[in-house]
Amino acid sequence: PTFLPVSSQFELHKVMSVAVWQTVHDLAPDADTKIKWPNDIYIGNRKLCGILVNNVISSNCYQLAVAGTGLNVNQMVFPPDLPNPTSLKLESGTDFDLEKILTEIVCNTEFWYRQLKNGNWEAINRTYFSHMLNFGTQKQYRYRQKLIEAAITGVDKFGRLILRTKDNRHIICDIKEIEYIF
Repeated sequence: PTFLPVSSQFELHKVMSVAVWQTVHDLAPDADTKIKWPNDIYIGNRKLCGILVNNVISSNCYQLAVAGTGLNVNQMVFPPDLPNPTSLKLESGTDFDLEKILTEIVCNTEFWYRQLKNGNWEAINRTYFSHMLNFGTQKQYRYRQKLIEAAITGVDKFGRLILRTKDNRHIICDIKEIEYIF
């Protein structure tokens, strides 16, 4: 994505999250499918998918970006050490065609990547935030080992989560600083 400023690399995480969210939503429209910051896909309070984006940057310019998606499709049993996994089959009772899902993910990724390349960041943000888990809702979190109650209000350009506490303080945190409480 040589068109993308390195300082805006979290936009790629949003694109991948929205593309996979769209795919899952199309396959299971009745499921309560959400994007959990920064880029996991949940159904209810159970993890359906994890997404990783690896950026290769040299001299403050993109060389390439590689995205990987781990989507639980037809799996019925999970290792006991996973805290809250689910699959499309567990949620719907239906077997899914893996090739069809791959094709849908690729098509949706191409669509949302084109939106990014064409500068339509507003559509990406609107979709990302409107389907974000706990967005705008007071919930409990563990922040730096303490329980807090806060509402997610956004994500800054570096991909850090922005929350507003009940007493109107703003918190900006990285991935390892906050934990969702389900």
